[in-house]
Amino acid sequence: MSDIARKKLVYVSEDVLEKLSRLAYIRGESLAKLLDRVLRQVIEAFEMGYNIEELVNLLKVVEVERKLGAVFIPHEALEAVLKDNANPGELRRIFYEAGRSYGLYIRSKYNGSLDIVKSFLEKTRWDLNEVSILQLEGTVRVICLSTLMSDVETSIMLGFIEGLMNGLGYTAIREEVARGIIVADFKPLTD
Repeated sequence: MSDIARKKLVYVSEDVLEKLSRLAYIRGESLAKLLDRVLRQVIEAFEMGYNIEELVNLLKVVEVERKLGAVFIPHEALEAVLKDNANPGELRRIFYEAGRSYGLYIRSKYNGSLDIVKSFLEKTRWDLNEVSILQLEGTVRVICLSTLMSDVETSIMLGFIEGLMNGLGYTAIREEVARGIIVADFKPLTD
């Protein structure tokens, strides 16, 4: 079968086609080659269980992490660091300040998107089994569940979330915490 017989005509909006043509030109490849490669990668992502929105959010999370100097460490290493640190209150303050920096960055870069916050928590904390962010009447509820976090890890995670939400322009109004479980409500800060 010839290449012509295996090709299909697909309609694409003009603005998208112009952007793709520019990208192909910058990359030094043909538009057809760029589209073929991109579509194959999209199929691969779908086969891995991701959709495009999740991939874009994941890239945004990686960008936040990279720009703010984060490092990934194994859970065992984190446990060892926490075990050797004698002051959980100081750790919580440090994590609060780090969270606040992340919140400020996400607010300025992504307009404080709670979808990015959810993706951020899901993708950077592999020990979290569940992350929910619910927008209620005038408040935001953050729920995190983990079967792996110790009491100290839960406390510093709450500190990080409080700082993150503060950086986004919220203040904590209610918290329920137990080992591995965080339910925290936030309201917008008033000027």
